[in-house]
Amino acid sequence: MNQKYEISEIAHPQYPWLHRIRALSDVRPDVPKGHLGGYVQCEENLSQKGACWIADDAVVCDNARVYGSAWIGNKSHISGQAVISGDAHVGGGMRRYWKTHM
Repeated sequence: MNQKYEISEIAHPQYPWLHRIRALSDVRPDVPKGHLGGYVQCEENLSQKGACWIADDAVVCDNARVYGSAWIGNKSHISGQAVISGDAHVGGGMRRYWKTHM
């Protein structure tokens, strides 16, 4: 499978276990090859398929997932078990958590 992004060595200034992503191909019109995106904890946080992207200083971590054409930007923080998909846009410093209740 062709990868659309890689996880760079650029660590988040406050959370060093998070790293910035870098586009390996043109992902969408505003994300050309080489463009730096937001921060992830692991590759499972952002799908390698579709036009989904994490931009700016946004963070996706824990078991949160971003799929489809979803866009996460600004200083948004997506974590826990959250799933952002379809054509969803999350921005403006939003925080989304989803916890399983036992």
